[in-house]
Amino acid sequence: MLRNMLTRDELIQWMRTELPRLLQEDPAFRAQVIGILSEALVSKGELTRLLDELRAMREESQRRFEAADRRFEAIVEELRAMRADFERRFEEVDRRFEAADRRFEAIVEEMRAMRADFERRFEEVDRRFEAVDRRFEAADRRFEAIVEELRTLRSDFEQWVRFSQQEFAALRVRVAEMGIGLGSLGLRMGQGLEEVIRQVIESFSGAGPLKAARLVLIDEAGELYQPGARVEIDALVTDGRRFLVEVKNYAKTDEVWAFHRKARFAEAKLGETFEKVLIAPAATASAVALAKQLGIICYTFRAAESRETSE
Repeated sequence: MLRNMLTRDELIQWMRTELPRLLQEDPAFRAQVIGILSEALVSKGELTRLLDELRAMREESQRRFEAADRRFEAIVEELRAMRADFERRFEEVDRRFEAADRRFEAIVEEMRAMRADFERRFEEVDRRFEAVDRRFEAADRRFEAIVEELRTLRSDFEQWVRFSQQEFAALRVRVAEMGIGLGSLGLRMGQGLEEVIRQVIESFSGAGPLKAARLVLIDEAGELYQPGARVEIDALVTDGRRFLVEVKNYAKTDEVWAFHRKARFAEAKLGETFEKVLIAPAATASAVALAKQLGIICYTFRAAESRETSE
């Protein structure tokens, strides 16, 4: 009821004036208050012990903070020394970069001078190449003229070669005609025709080397002539391919027939098959046609167009 009637400030003032008197005058009240306070507050000894512990903790903390301060001071000093060393090093690096910059500037200037010198030299080279180009153009024109002249000479030479080849071909024909004629004449004079025939056969057949010999057979049964007559063939050319060769100065159809009969007689007599060749410097056209019909190779240089007259 007193609490409801007093304000907070009045209550505090009352406790300040009345509480000490009540504690002194009323032992029971004092004991009750002390019991209540002892449960909520520490004793003086405990408070002293707590204060000592707090003091010890404070001193330990102080020592640790002082040690930490000393360590931080050492770290700070080390960092300051490192910073000073870094600054010295960076200053050295700056000086080196400045020196490098100066060297690069000098190199750049030197390269600029070299470039200017190269440009002057290239201009001189260009002028020289232009002069060389003009010389080559003049040389090209001269070579073109020379090439045209050589082409003309080549054309003239080719025409001369073709003409010479034609002349040599005609000359070979004439020489062959002379060889056959002389060989035939030599046969009648006792000289060998076989060598001339061998050369002619090798020339037109592409075979060789060949062997040539005169072939003489005996007509014992009188199949061609009277019994016991000699059947003579101008040459038997052999060595791989086998040829029966007859040579005439001028071949006509009756001579083609005669050679055909002699060749068949020789094949029957010898039991072999031969390639039959008639060589004549000149022959009638009908003789050439008959030889082809009978399977005889007629090697002639001139075929006459006139008709044969029967004798």
